Amino acid sequence: MEPQYHTLYDHGVLSYTRESLDGLGMPDKTVEMLVHRGMPVFDPQEPPLGLLFHEALPLQDIHEAYIAIGREIWSEGLLVAIRQDTGAVWAVTEGSAQKPTYMNASIDSLLAFMDRVLRFKQQTERLQPKPPPKILTAEQFREKLEKFRRGEIKPGTRPHALQAEREWKSAFEQMKRELKDMDPNAVRSSSWWGIVLEEMKERLR
Repeated sequence: MEPQYHTLYDHGVLSYTRESLDGLGMPDKTVEMLVHRGMPVFDPQEPPLGLLFHEALPLQDIHEAYIAIGREIWSEGLLVAIRQDTGAVWAVTEGSAQKPTYMNASIDSLLAFMDRVLRFKQQTERLQPKPPPKILTAEQFREKLEKFRRGEIKPGTRPHALQAEREWKSAFEQMKRELKDMDPNAVRSSSWWGIVLEEMKERLR
């Protein structure tokens, strides 16, 4: 069954034509996926997972042949690229300054990972650490109190900190198992996703 990618395309889709991909030497399955599905469009200021996608561009001065389709905003010069011979997705640096880092076995796997991680973030938003209290003026406090008395503001339902941590970790481990079933190499500690998942886990501590 084809994944639905419920969360990925809310802001639009970057389309690719077969004409623009012909001659780049990518596997037919990769070309079919890009033409059929396209890549998601995100807010350029705050893209989820730090990824932005663009037209397919051959890379120069890389050990193997890669086709760049996006970039990661967290690391300068880090590109999301398709390896020409296999269709696997790697994070590579411009000018081959660093060794490429494995991301996913295919475009389909990359999209499935992005969708699953973003759904996890949405589902566990209420379990994140409580934000710092807001400082209100006397007038703002009175307005808020009146709204509360009228029933316009409901008491928060944020779970207790320890309970929230247990629920978050349980949901995180479930997500990680699902990702491992999709693409085992992509969740290794040395992979791009392995690093991202470790950083996500560290933020709760």
